[in-house]
Amino acid sequence: MAIDERERDLNSQDGGGSQDNKNSFNYVAPDDDEYQNTYRVQPFAEGISEYDEYQQAWRFLGFMVDCNAKESDDDNQHDGGGSNSYDGGTGEGCERYLLWAAYVDLEYEGDGIGEYQYYNIDNNAWDKTSCNYADSGNSRCAKMDCHLDSTHFSLLGFFKHQSYDDWMEQLFKHEGVCVWGMQQYSFMNSARNTWPQGCSLSSATTSSGKPIYYDLKPISKGGMTPGLYTDTKCTVEYQSTGSDDPNTIKNILGNFLIDGGDGGGGSNDGGDYDFSGLSFTQAMNLWEYGFEHFKVCQPCVAYNLNNVGGGYYNDDANQGGDNFDCYDQAGYTNVNQCMKFMAKTSMNTATFRDLSLAQSQGTLVDSPLAGFMDSRARSAHYMMESAGTVMNYVFLAVSVVVLFYGVTNFWRVRRKVKLAPKTSQRMDEPLVFA
Repeated sequence: MAIDERERDLNSQDGGGSQDNKNSFNYVAPDDDEYQNTYRVQPFAEGISEYDEYQQAWRFLGFMVDCNAKESDDDNQHDGGGSNSYDGGTGEGCERYLLWAAYVDLEYEGDGIGEYQYYNIDNNAWDKTSCNYADSGNSRCAKMDCHLDSTHFSLLGFFKHQSYDDWMEQLFKHEGVCVWGMQQYSFMNSARNTWPQGCSLSSATTSSGKPIYYDLKPISKGGMTPGLYTDTKCTVEYQSTGSDDPNTIKNILGNFLIDGGDGGGGSNDGGDYDFSGLSFTQAMNLWEYGFEHFKVCQPCVAYNLNNVGGGYYNDDANQGGDNFDCYDQAGYTNVNQCMKFMAKTSMNTATFRDLSLAQSQGTLVDSPLAGFMDSRARSAHYMMESAGTVMNYVFLAVSVVVLFYGVTNFWRVRRKVKLAPKTSQRMDEPLVFA
């Protein structure tokens, strides 16, 4: 995502995040793919089996709006989401759900983090740093690629959370801080509970005097933004009257990621970092940039690619640790992020109905069904379907032409018969030709 120089340098200023120290990475070009065997991918892994935590991965998929959410969902008993559930909402809002997917590498060989290379979103390249430190010395160095159609990972399942603030809290303080670095983490953590927590009434009105509401609005590519609405369910978007319309998100909510929102938080809580100079657009871009890291495949076990040789952390917690250890903000080392999503939030299984709904709304990341069907098999399937469809249309067209020709000839013959001169000669008398 394009953001200005100041935003992109946030992590480089404090030495944090997996994107730093570019020259120390060993990169592999994105198109340097190994041979893909169409038949080696198992679409669904057996959910009742136990897998090593290092062979499991996950990926953020995006948001969806569900106006017919099941009452049985664990977190469907309140308006909005998270530990800061907002009490000022209309209580009628259609639920916003956060979606993610879990995967497993059935070809895992036991080398932990050193068995994989990781995609760097800043350089659009694969980082092989961890493979150089594999215990066995000859790791397979597979790509952590569950975000690609050609992935060798198999899908374990889809999951959804209405309490998206709880989900973010668990991600940010565990794997998030080690992937981003402290400065990006400080911004994300202080901004997360400023988002709308349900369909809420604003102080603004339309030109006709009707109230304007606001809530989280899922957007394409797994993005999120505040939205303005004209109904108490927050489903009918407010239509701007033009460039001079005062009813904008910025005018109604202000620079909420910096100054605070429904949850009362804000980037003034950013610890040792000052984000007050960021504009509304810069703050929104920086938030989205943080989420871009998790739209690509991530291991379930938290990691820090910059922690090599024991020099990354400046406190006693780093003593005696291993390379790539993640010491998070909750005091854990290499916590299982997928387990935290399950144990510390209200998590529900997302069905194909949920995925279809989100897909129809156009709010999911690219390749949301990666791991379900291999790309080449899917491509061949689509080509066969397309060819079959073309042949059907050709057959239909030919049939129509033949039918039209037959009907036309029938009409002509019938007309000639009607116009033929009538004769009084009896048909039982022989015809005599001169």
